[in-house]
Amino acid sequence: MDQCTDLATDATTTSNPLQSGCGNPTPTSKKSNSAISENAGARVRSKQYFDFSIKTEWDGTPYTKERPVQILIDGAGEFVRLQVEAPFYNDTAPPNGQSGQPYPKLYDYQVVEAFFLNHEDQYLEVELSPHGEHLVLLLNGRRNSVVQQLPLQYYVKKYENTWTGVAYIPLEYFPYHVTKFNAFAIHGEGSNRKYLSLFPTPEGKFKQPDFHRLEYFRKLDLYLLPPFYQKDMAPSDLWLLFPPRK
Repeated sequence: MDQCTDLATDATTTSNPLQSGCGNPTPTSKKSNSAISENAGARVRSKQYFDFSIKTEWDGTPYTKERPVQILIDGAGEFVRLQVEAPFYNDTAPPNGQSGQPYPKLYDYQVVEAFFLNHEDQYLEVELSPHGEHLVLLLNGRRNSVVQQLPLQYYVKKYENTWTGVAYIPLEYFPYHVTKFNAFAIHGEGSNRKYLSLFPTPEGKFKQPDFHRLEYFRKLDLYLLPPFYQKDMAPSDLWLLFPPRK
């Protein structure tokens, strides 16, 4: 039996195209899961959304054991919508976690992560769990977290072997003029722990995974999405609190 957690705080503001049968809001998007590309890398479909597929481990080793993690990014009103479809491994859930609430160190469990980076090494990190928890961080410089556990409107639905998640990210969370992106997926426990990367580091260059190697992120013109059509948008009030580090 599938499990569904509806975490909407305002079901009238956005739609949830991956979650038919998951309460409100009712799906209205014409894009189906099949619209998510099977090919790694960013593509823009009519300047409306980006789609990705994670097919490699963190060091570039091909990962073909299961169907790739799929990610779709588009605009939804005043939000950027981040959609995830991934295998469900039934790993240990975050202890005492609550659906719809932030969870510190969520990366210690099964999770999919998306990083949005600008040219001044300011970035937004969004972590999504199949159990409903999330973790949203703002970082001003490599690994320099300045805000953690921001609230997020997030929906998740679990099936026997897969899960889907949809997060609505407020525009104010994004640093000014995002230019690069990377995404990651973590699952497994103990010696079976796996770290997957959309844009991996060169094979053999490093001994351990590190998702904050910003130099390996790749181009993403986020301003092509409807919420960001104006390329010269000013930094949000939230990001004005954190001038770029020199």
